[in-house]
Amino acid sequence: MSLGNESQLQLYFRACPLQTTPEKKTTYLSKPFHGWAMVDSGATSVFIHERIVKEFKIPTIKMDRPKKLRVIDGREIDSGIVNKYVQLEVEIFGHCEILSAYVVNTGHNDLVLGMSWLKCHNPTIEWKKGWVTFNSEYCRDNCLHHAPQVLAGKTPDLELKAVRMLPDIYKMYADVFTEGEMTELPPHRPFDISIYLKPGAVPRHGPIYSVSVKEDEELKKNINNQLAAGHIRPSKSPMASPVIFVNKKNRKLRMCIDY
Repeated sequence: MSLGNESQLQLYFRACPLQTTPEKKTTYLSKPFHGWAMVDSGATSVFIHERIVKEFKIPTIKMDRPKKLRVIDGREIDSGIVNKYVQLEVEIFGHCEILSAYVVNTGHNDLVLGMSWLKCHNPTIEWKKGWVTFNSEYCRDNCLHHAPQVLAGKTPDLELKAVRMLPDIYKMYADVFTEGEMTELPPHRPFDISIYLKPGAVPRHGPIYSVSVKEDEELKKNINNQLAAGHIRPSKSPMASPVIFVNKKNRKLRMCIDY
């Protein structure tokens, strides 16, 4: 088992600790956390920093056969013996998976995604541009909730700008305040709920409110953006809900749907 430094790329991730019972049932533990994942072809497996494990109180699983950790030239490093691992659900911009990560000292990296991970997902990587595309058959069948995504290595800088603009009380949730995260639906999870309609219930038919020229332009802009993103689709249904606009402090308009 080695932890190397050949070709590297850094990606932003969100993760939630997991625990699998002997009955093969998966339980989500504690709160989700986020950090930086280093894609490293010089590492043999997936590693998580022991600091992260302690900080977020992630339960560890003892290995039946501990392994020695070596650098790329075969020398053993200070991290020494690897004798435990953790289970996580990890999401990287819509690419969601459950993985096991060995607990070691990974230096400045929170998570290291090595060759075992690269071979499994077989992503397309543009090293010069810093892009990762999850487009393998395995990812399409198991990890992606949307179309294959191109992830830019420079994206973390945008994430950091969003973090700096947030009040301290919300910084632990900084990863969901970026434009990309706010326009995506959350991944399906075991605790998803269903909405059941009452048999024979008649949907409410609301009146259509009048809008100004400026509000009409904003309405068309919102509709076109949501159509392009695939969040809504054209409909000829006679049933609808009215739209109203609220002025923001920055003088922009916030569209609200009166259900």
